[in-house]
Amino acid sequence: MVLTMTAVFFIALALAFPLYIGFLMASFVAMVFYVGQWSQLLLMNQVLFGSLQKFSLMAVPFFVFTAEIMGRGGLARRLIDWGVALFGWMRACLAAALTVASMFMGAISGSGPATIAAVGRIMNPVLVREGYAEEFSIGLLCSTAALSVIIPPSIPMIVLGSLTNLSVGALFIGGFIPGVLLGVSYIIYNIWYAKKVGVEPPKTQSKGLWQSTREALWALGVPVIIIGGIYGGVFTPTEASVVAAVYVVLVSTLVYREIGFKKVWEVAAESGLITAQIFIVFAASNVLSWFLTVSGLPQQLTSYVAEKHLAPWALLMVLNIILLIAGMLVDAVSAMTVLMPLLFPILVAAGIDPLHAGLVIVINLAIGLFTPPFGFNLFVAQGALGVPVTRLYRGVMPFIAISVVILLAITYLPVLTVALPNYLLGIR
Repeated sequence: MVLTMTAVFFIALALAFPLYIGFLMASFVAMVFYVGQWSQLLLMNQVLFGSLQKFSLMAVPFFVFTAEIMGRGGLARRLIDWGVALFGWMRACLAAALTVASMFMGAISGSGPATIAAVGRIMNPVLVREGYAEEFSIGLLCSTAALSVIIPPSIPMIVLGSLTNLSVGALFIGGFIPGVLLGVSYIIYNIWYAKKVGVEPPKTQSKGLWQSTREALWALGVPVIIIGGIYGGVFTPTEASVVAAVYVVLVSTLVYREIGFKKVWEVAAESGLITAQIFIVFAASNVLSWFLTVSGLPQQLTSYVAEKHLAPWALLMVLNIILLIAGMLVDAVSAMTVLMPLLFPILVAAGIDPLHAGLVIVINLAIGLFTPPFGFNLFVAQGALGVPVTRLYRGVMPFIAISVVILLAITYLPVLTVALPNYLLGIR
């Protein structure tokens, strides 16, 4: 069934159909030939529109709009100039800046799509202009945006806590070290890649660090206001997206004065089109996720594992394989909702630390977000940046390899996940 759906999807892409049509065709074929119940097709419309009725998705259009205004209103350019003045000595400073920006945006919004929209549309053209291959730039963007699942506040962690009775606070703290490890490993690869392809440090500007900081001060206020507001309890991440949008409009029009209010309306209309492209792909991919859930495939996989009575180390390896596959086929929340009631009791019964098992699950599903063929971040990036899917696949491969290595270290070294929450919260 999965092979048939994959074949239909790639045939649709080869025939130049839009991505969302490929998703819907794969789901339609699977329903007709494997389920055989035409009544199920009537539910596709409900799933298609129902998938967009999520409060967290409201952040996406505002972050898209914020990114567009920052790009045209002078904020992004001043931030880049400030980054060059601060880190210009480092060969891979722009790639490192994208990594850190994605990690911060993921922590701010808790949304991979919002991270891709906000960071990608600003940083991707800059990296390409400086000599990085576009495949590398977007591969880095898709992989770092997935860290929003690991770095708190994480919606999947909240869902996992509700399904398994694990402490959400412990999950949040436990995700800090894995998130930093992945981010640092990406930066190390960035430095190696920049040296390999001959990317030079940006040319030193005549203005110094102090002058660049002064000119970028209003732009630097964006992350300060958002992060401070969220962690200070002033507003939620979704509300933060609205605050950010209003702030950048006021700064661009009244402080930097590089655009007028008429241009703001034009940018708003263009941002609406970009948001529509992202949402239609998201809705169609959720139809596919829904079909996989009702088909019973996840239950079959977990039942098979339960019957084998594997040792803990082997069980963790099988867990990684299952969750990586599940993560590339469905979104993290859907995968958790289906798999956790079946998998989690098996892991606990085998003597695996529940907190460690929960964090391994989260990291697996985060990697699945940018793993071909159906990694959701890939299709969000394609819709937001207009890059062919085949180029996206090539770009993410090195980051998948790096992530899997870190995943194995985290899987078999529980201290990386449980030591910090145990110490800070006094769990044990």
